[in-house]
Amino acid sequence: MKTCGWKKRVEALHDGVADDAAKAHLVTCAACAAHLTALERIRAGIQAVRRTECIEDAQFSAFMTGIRREIDETPAPRRGFWAMASLSAAAMVIALTCWSVLRTGFEGPAMTEVEAMETELEGASLEWIPSDKDGVSTLWVNISKEDTW
Repeated sequence: MKTCGWKKRVEALHDGVADDAAKAHLVTCAACAAHLTALERIRAGIQAVRRTECIEDAQFSAFMTGIRREIDETPAPRRGFWAMASLSAAAMVIALTCWSVLRTGFEGPAMTEVEAMETELEGASLEWIPSDKDGVSTLWVNISKEDTW
């Protein structure tokens, strides 16, 4: 349709302006014929949904009462505000938690230094094995098989 210069004349023909040259052009131009068909379908669709009802005098007071009721009613409370406020508060708590952890860094559990060791179990012995690799020492409590509780 963009390449054909007859578009305006085909639309005028659709609107009822008699134009024999446009009618003759429709026979040879498929794009203009398709455009005219589309215009006719649009007009038919509009006429199909057009309402021709009118309000009678007996119905007018009820009609106006319904309009006034819709205008005067207060709108429903906006629930979107509280949802957004809750979401903002949750985001702030998460952000502050992340900031607190990242600011100080995550520290694992503090290591306990063993200064002395003893046991009250009879026949038990304690053994301390230091580790140079990771700084973790091991404390063994050895009990003989004959000694049972």
